[in-house]
Amino acid sequence: MGLSIKGKLLLFALCISLMPIATITILYYFNTRNFIKQDELDDIAAIAESEKDHVIAFLEFKKARTSDFSTDGLIREKLETITYGRKYKAIENLNKHLSTNKKPLDTSILEIVVLDTDGRVVAATNEALIGLNMSGHEAFTQAIHKEVGECFTGQPRYSTEFNTDCIYISAPVITSNGNGEVVGVIINVYEPEMLDDIADIAEKKDAYRRLQL
Repeated sequence: MGLSIKGKLLLFALCISLMPIATITILYYFNTRNFIKQDELDDIAAIAESEKDHVIAFLEFKKARTSDFSTDGLIREKLETITYGRKYKAIENLNKHLSTNKKPLDTSILEIVVLDTDGRVVAATNEALIGLNMSGHEAFTQAIHKEVGECFTGQPRYSTEFNTDCIYISAPVITSNGNGEVVGVIINVYEPEMLDDIADIAEKKDAYRRLQL
């Protein structure tokens, strides 16, 4: 049995009254979804920016470490001695100094190598590297022309010299007599995972900060 004219009119009126509600509901849904999506994108962008800042600050700290090593009195003294031909004992002492006194200061260092002005490894935490020619390596070619306190930082990549993925930070070693003469280059070889660690720390800090808001 069909609806009466009165029933049809009531149904029509009900549909008309529900249309604005349905429209508002749909608009609210899409606006809310876009807002949440934008909020999530903003959070991701903020996390990425924060992680970038943390990584930059972290690398600056590692550069400061390398620069500090390059001005170490014993390293400069022994490298000068090696450069001027009195090699054997100086190399032995420098290898020991790098392994015993310098490398333990930073657990993310894989190796420390010291090169002469020809780009040849004259001392290292891994003595098997002594004699290796790195004259064409960017860690040497970029650092040899730097000023005191300046460093070169390479991109994370696989190293055939060390047979592993790593990051190089290198700095010139200047004579201690004040004439500014470069007597070699020191390279700190870092494991790239250190960047993952600092990124994880940054993300946890940001998550904690958002919880406090």
